[in-house]
Amino acid sequence: MNNELTMSVSSKIGPKGEKKIYVRFSDDTRSAEICSPAMDVIKNVGFTEEEISQLKDYIKSESKTIEDLASTVSPLKAFMGGK
Repeated sequence: MNNELTMSVSSKIGPKGEKKIYVRFSDDTRSAEICSPAMDVIKNVGFTEEEISQLKDYIKSESKTIEDLASTVSPLKAFMGGK
């Protein structure tokens, strides 16, 4: 079994000044979705509260990198099968 944790990042969503980024973490058995910058947990399947806290800390510490990733995401290209 591969327990590698992967992270997926949405594009920036919402009106100017209220942009949100949805960050999803998952492995073979668990998944969690957290909305940044509010750090609201949208979904959690299998992560402990301590692990969720660590994921939130990671998002906060890597917020610039995550924002840069989100700015490169194109929902239309993803829908059409592109990168």
